[in-house]
Amino acid sequence: MKKLFKTMTLVLSFAFILSGLALAKEPVAIESKSSEGTRAVFTINVRHAVDSTPIPNALVRIANATGTIISEGVTNADGRYQFSNAMGTYFAQVSQDGFVTQSTQVQYPNTFVNLVEIQYHSVAVRNAIFNEPVSQATVRILNIRGQLIIQGTTNAQGEYKYPATLASGRYIFQVSKSSYITQTKQFTILNGSLSNINISLMPENGKKDIN
Repeated sequence: MKKLFKTMTLVLSFAFILSGLALAKEPVAIESKSSEGTRAVFTINVRHAVDSTPIPNALVRIANATGTIISEGVTNADGRYQFSNAMGTYFAQVSQDGFVTQSTQVQYPNTFVNLVEIQYHSVAVRNAIFNEPVSQATVRILNIRGQLIIQGTTNAQGEYKYPATLASGRYIFQVSKSSYITQTKQFTILNGSLSNINISLMPENGKKDIN
């Protein structure tokens, strides 16, 4: 009887130990917070710098503090673009055709970006004999070292418009077209003072351009 009692006691003790180990292996719920922190909605409001009217379809790129693009899209009819992310430091780059691209740090909850319209100067190209517009002429603007800065072609009115953002200095304007003698002239730009340029092209055969 004593041996039986001891055996039963050992069995019960062993079972108790096993049950304790099993309980110890039960998962423990631990409360944790997202590494991103609290998410928030940021609104970018894009307006015209002169009359404060909203600018739709402006391209908005959002970058984090490391420069990685985290969101991208266009403004709606009210000139607004929204993105959702954790609270933090962000930068917005806003661009639209005909406007100077702007970059700014994002503020919560609203960031206001005023876009300034690009001002243009023009090069007017005309036939030297008949004083008529020359369309599809190639206009090349180079710096004084001969490096190409900007290039384009004249429209049906013989005009080529270029952004009035060239730094002060001397520039070379080169105008060419097939069947015409290429013209090269130098102009000095001081604080955007040079506005409109007139250049005449002489036909190689002295006749009217029929193209």
